[in-house]
Amino acid sequence: MMRFERVCAGYGGVPCLHDISASLREGELIGLIGPNGSGKSTLLKVAAGQLAPNGGGVYLGEACLCGLSVRQIARKIAYMPQSRAVPNITVRQLAAHGRYPHLGLGRAMSKGDWAIVDAAMETAGIARLADRTVSDLSGGERQRAYIAMALSQHTEVLLLDEPAAHLDMAHQFALMEMLSRLKSSGKTVVVVLHELALALTYCDRLLLLDRGRLVLCAAPKKALSSGMLETTFGIRIHAAAEGGYTFAPR
Repeated sequence: MMRFERVCAGYGGVPCLHDISASLREGELIGLIGPNGSGKSTLLKVAAGQLAPNGGGVYLGEACLCGLSVRQIARKIAYMPQSRAVPNITVRQLAAHGRYPHLGLGRAMSKGDWAIVDAAMETAGIARLADRTVSDLSGGERQRAYIAMALSQHTEVLLLDEPAAHLDMAHQFALMEMLSRLKSSGKTVVVVLHELALALTYCDRLLLLDRGRLVLCAAPKKALSSGMLETTFGIRIHAAAEGGYTFAPR
């Protein structure tokens, strides 16, 4: 589905990512994890075509992103960045922005487009707030509104940078359950997570970054048994017999 081939990237000549290679499969929920400053957001930007790599490439099937237009990429990859503007429009209008890559020059929305938008809001758990202004929402509600916009793009790949931020624990679990359902429809979902318990519980595989390098790509159980999570984060992780995880300083 999507693969990184020896990707190097950075800002203003300062390298942030070094020789990243990995393959992501269709219908897979990938957790992108690592300490602060490890390059998670930068890798997601490269995967979304928002930042051109200095070396290597990102491929969707056999097509390199470098050979696709912005519009073509947006029809295949939906990207929700960590920081976003807060427009003075309704939730439904915001979600409708996700349809723009699929519209003609006049950007006229068809009944089918609006049906996709309404379904996306329902999936994101924000349908009841469709007519509310985005700027009037709480942080968690706003987060779900932006997820609805990403879902409205109706893409093969969904890239989410810290979507669990601003959500309480109940809504964090609800978010991960939603992403699990999306992967069953064939979507490839990549999510940046700081909550290791969520990553270990819900993700099919974890990509662990440390100082711009990919140091581990493995299923949660293998990642946990490798000791790399504890070494990289400087913590101890204990898997409880009854399920769940506990974390402590090393």
